Amino acid sequence: MKSRTTLAFALLLAGCSQPPVEFSPEDMNAGEDMTAADMQPVEEDMTPDMTPADMGEDMVALPCDGACEGDTPVCDEANNTCVGCLNETHCEGDTPACDTSTNTCVACTDETFCDGDTPVCDTANATCVGCLGDDNCSGDTPVCDTSSTTCVGCLDNTSCESPDASLCGADQTCGACMADADCSHLGLNRCVQGVCTECTVATEQDDCGNNACLPDGTCGDTERESLTACQPCQADNE
Repeated sequence: MKSRTTLAFALLLAGCSQPPVEFSPEDMNAGEDMTAADMQPVEEDMTPDMTPADMGEDMVALPCDGACEGDTPVCDEANNTCVGCLNETHCEGDTPACDTSTNTCVACTDETFCDGDTPVCDTANATCVGCLGDDNCSGDTPVCDTSSTTCVGCLDNTSCESPDASLCGADQTCGACMADADCSHLGLNRCVQGVCTECTVATEQDDCGNNACLPDGTCGDTERESLTACQPCQADNE
C-alpha cells in the first residue's frame, strides 16, 4: 500500500513540472535605457505642439450642428432651430424685411419698405399694395378697389360726382352720362348731351312742376306763363 502511494505522488510531481524560462544578462539589462517619460501613455493624433486641451477645441458643437442652409440659412441659437431670418440683415432683394413672428423674409412689415405704385404695406399678407382703403387714394383715383388693392377713379356711379362725368365706365373712370339714370345719384333728372341737368323744356312739367325750366337746365322760381307783357323773364315759357 505504501509503495503505491509513493508512486502516485512521484507521477503527480512529474506532470506539473515545466521547463525553466532562461533569461540572458542582455535581456535583463534591456530596460536600463528607458526613462519614466518613455513609459507615459501616448496621446493619439497629436502633433508635437498639441495638448489634449487643444484637441477639445476642434470638437465644440456648431450652432444648429452647422446644418442651416437653403431657405433656412440662419440658426436661432436660443431654440437651436434653423430659420429664414432673425432680423433685416438676413434679408435682401424682393424680400428685404424679416417677419419675426414667422422668422421668414418678406416684402414688407410696414410702409417703410413700400414706395412707388405700391406705397402701402398689407401686413396681413406681408406685401406692398396700392391701397387698403380710400384714405390711401387721392386725385384722379380717389377710390380704393379692395379686390385689386389699387386706387381707381370709381367703383360705380356714386363715386362720380360731377354733372359732366357722372357715369363710372368699365375702365373704372368717370365719364359723360349716357342716360337719365346716370344722373339720379346727383339728384338730377336728365342727361343732355353727356351732361346731367335738372330739367329740359320738354320735361319741365315732370321736373319742375308748375315752374319753368330755365335755359341752364335748372328749374326756375316763376310759374310757367304767369308773367304779363313787359315783365322781366328768364325763360320764354314763363
